[in-house]
Amino acid sequence: MAERARKVSTAVLLELIRVKGPFLTEIAKASGLKYSAVVVRFYRNAVLKKAIQEAREELVDYAESELWKAIRAGDIKSCRYVLDRLGKNRGYTTRNEVIDLTEPKQNPLTPELNGMTVEELKDYISGLANAAIATADLQDS
Repeated sequence: MAERARKVSTAVLLELIRVKGPFLTEIAKASGLKYSAVVVRFYRNAVLKKAIQEAREELVDYAESELWKAIRAGDIKSCRYVLDRLGKNRGYTTRNEVIDLTEPKQNPLTPELNGMTVEELKDYISGLANAAIATADLQDS
């Protein structure tokens, strides 16, 4: 026979938010309810929904205050994090390169040799040899 669902009052769930924070998994464990049951309760109950939202805002406020402390202490990673997120209008952005993979790109250092005439191949090889000699001369001096 299926076990009957445990009844947990709104007051108990509100207290668990205060103790555990806005983490529904932790609230479910502490209350003895299934996670899905907790989600449904918080979704349907306006008081619980508001309490979770406030707890999340408090969590973000705390994280921001700790970030502020880290920045004031000179933590470079924290500084970079803030610049990446808030400094975009000042040019602090992570550049994303867009690569077209539909068309093969020719590397300028290695030209397509298949279409070259014998003369063009000789000139190309001669150019490579001259470049190698010049590089060796620079390294020797």
